[in-house]
Amino acid sequence: MTADPVYSNLETNIVKETKGLVSELCRHVCTLGWVLGTGGSITIRVHDDAISRSSQLIVMSPSGVQKDKVGPEDMFVLSSDGCILSKPRTKLYPYKPPKCTDCAPIFLKAYEMRVLNNSYENDKRNRRTWLS
Repeated sequence: MTADPVYSNLETNIVKETKGLVSELCRHVCTLGWVLGTGGSITIRVHDDAISRSSQLIVMSPSGVQKDKVGPEDMFVLSSDGCILSKPRTKLYPYKPPKCTDCAPIFLKAYEMRVLNNSYENDKRNRRTWLS
């Protein structure tokens, strides 16, 4: 039995880069004043051509923390169906244990709908090309 390529290594360069991008975006949205303190969450799908889009991993920022202070090591990694595959380490007192955002199901649904929408658009484009 072979390992599922999606979950075989959660620390590939592409996952690390995506975690870095999410943490950088968290800092930027705070600097721009788009979110205050612990408000808001950012999530990005890990783009990997070797894995089907509907099975790609998702990186999410933690909930309840200062967004301008998060780093790549503070990110959650989820499967496309919402299972938490990797979570940040718990920091020493006075920090609370890391928590994934309560909005995760909404983000996951948006990703799911985006996959369906892209499939439809791609199919539509192919038909247009074929009909032209």
